[in-house]
Amino acid sequence: MIVYYAVGGGLGHLVRARAFLFTTEITGEVVVLSSSDDKIARKILADHQIVKIPDELNGRREALRRWLIDWLTGLKPDTLIIDAFPAGILGEFSGLSFEKDLELQHVARLLKWDRYYPVTDGHLPHFSKIWVVEPLASEQSVFLQRYAEETTKLSLQDPPESPDESGPEALALFLASDRPLWLIVHSQPHEEIEELLGYAQEQALAEEASPHLILACPSPPPDLPSSIHHLDIYPASSLFPLVDRIISACGFNLMRQTEAFADKHRFIPMLRRFDDQYLRAARRRLHRQKIEASLSTGCDPSLTARPGTTWCFPTNPCTGNTRRTSP
Repeated sequence: MIVYYAVGGGLGHLVRARAFLFTTEITGEVVVLSSSDDKIARKILADHQIVKIPDELNGRREALRRWLIDWLTGLKPDTLIIDAFPAGILGEFSGLSFEKDLELQHVARLLKWDRYYPVTDGHLPHFSKIWVVEPLASEQSVFLQRYAEETTKLSLQDPPESPDESGPEALALFLASDRPLWLIVHSQPHEEIEELLGYAQEQALAEEASPHLILACPSPPPDLPSSIHHLDIYPASSLFPLVDRIISACGFNLMRQTEAFADKHRFIPMLRRFDDQYLRAARRRLHRQKIEASLSTGCDPSLTARPGTTWCFPTNPCTGNTRRTSP
């Protein structure tokens, strides 16, 4: 039995778990341990068992540690895969004693290491394998390698399952129109959704465009203008080929899923406690600039690093008006 520990803010951990389990072709029983809304979690990971951590443990490191020890002892999994935060979002795995026959793995994405490092108490669990799913900051990469028997780069792919048919059907009327179709994608919070909607409206005004605005999110903000059409559809990426523009924040999954649509993707990095969306946005812009330069010079636009190369980029060169902080 495998336990995938997908605990954190937003829905990104669940989407990454879904992609990871598909990409690695893991077979056998998988239990996903989550702190997200149970209904949404089951929509994203319909093929796997979901266990929700009790709400009363949110933010309580020691209580969560005790609960995890009891739960893992009772379940006796063969493998524990820890997503994003190698010591847990609160440091709940730092210094924790695991059963000797429990294999530990980690799925590593970019973190603001200066912010996250204090959570680890200076040490991590020992991992048999660390899967690196995007370039890491150099300090994060060096520290993780101290606790890994093996480190492997992994390019995540989403399952090619049938999307929610209600999405394309709902777009049919707009697709028949001569007006462009702009898709705004964000799960939460409402304040950030409103910021992305405001950005879309500003862009339309600046470009003297009159697009249909479609908002894809689980729950729309209150008093959503009637001119903006809401869709609760998953995966929203099924709509990307159908629209003229995609507007989003710079979370790991959206930036990965929009790579093939970079020419029509516009984004605003949002402030997070641990996730460096500004650096991720800078990387995308740099990538786009190199591609555009290559088209004019004929040079190879590849940004793929050689094996063993540490990926490093300048921090936070982008601008963005952000207001909220979450992991």
